[in-house]
Amino acid sequence: MAYSRARLACRGGFLVLIASLAGCGEPDTIGPTVPVSGKVTVDNTPLAAGSVVFHPDADKGNKAVVSATGAVKDGEYSVQSTSPTGSKNGVPPGWYKVTIQTAAPMGQAETKPDPSKPEPKAASTAPKGAPVAQKYTTPMQTPFIIEVKAGGGPYDLKATSK
Repeated sequence: MAYSRARLACRGGFLVLIASLAGCGEPDTIGPTVPVSGKVTVDNTPLAAGSVVFHPDADKGNKAVVSATGAVKDGEYSVQSTSPTGSKNGVPPGWYKVTIQTAAPMGQAETKPDPSKPEPKAASTAPKGAPVAQKYTTPMQTPFIIEVKAGGGPYDLKATSK
């Protein structure tokens, strides 16, 4: 026998170590998440298309380093967190400032205007073409400050166009 028991044990231990390290990657930087979904309405009408963004609120102790977004379609959304190590459904529990972005390109109306009717004057608080008021589009101004708790729940966002 060319191999002694000690050599076999050493090689076997080395193979076990290599196999265990093969599954190791970067640590999960998102952590545990809570499902987050809800409805977005603007002036009591479901938002046709856009997105919501959950920004961790450091002022309320949320130090999460994740980007959490969700597409809005026909007023419904659900959020997914993304970090350099991957993505997960939901967001880590904590306080968030929530913003709404619309699918309407800046300077264009979301629907085609009726040529037989005069074009309505744009609201002074919203950029032309945006169906939500400007305050809902920035973390510094948004009135949506939400605590995401274990168990989740629907997080409905009721915005206005003015």
